[in-house]
Amino acid sequence: MKISIKSLFIKSHWLILITGFVISLVLFGYVFRQEQERAASEFSYHANEEFNRIGNRIESNLDVNNSLQSFFESSQEVTRGEFRRFVKSILKRHSEIQLIGWAPLVSTEKIELYEQAAHADGFSDFQIGRKNQPETTDRVTERNIGSFRRGSRLFCIIALE
Repeated sequence: MKISIKSLFIKSHWLILITGFVISLVLFGYVFRQEQERAASEFSYHANEEFNRIGNRIESNLDVNNSLQSFFESSQEVTRGEFRRFVKSILKRHSEIQLIGWAPLVSTEKIELYEQAAHADGFSDFQIGRKNQPETTDRVTERNIGSFRRGSRLFCIIALE
């Protein structure tokens, strides 16, 4: 059988075309896989960075709690002014913390004294009122102390400022 140059030329074109196509597919698969691995690695890196950043912020905020605990344990009595000065620097360094409240346990014998001290510190509307009704004129007694709370929304508003 005689093979002509023309048919040999056509067959070699097809062979080159098919070989080029196969090589292109193999290279595409290789580059695609490399790009996927690079993207996954980059994602993993950024995810770990974010995870570590969040973990560090949580740990830092837990340190704030430990600092507050140590602050109270190192003193017989913490005054409103001492607490405000201590917390002021914490709030400046931790923008994610909106409020650190100070709510000392006040015995019924000291309620009036405590309210007077709050008034002297500039909280003129401060009073200890009935739970869910801070504007009440009822007074706290030994008998009804469970239904009262330290109250004044003004305290929280000033603390947020």
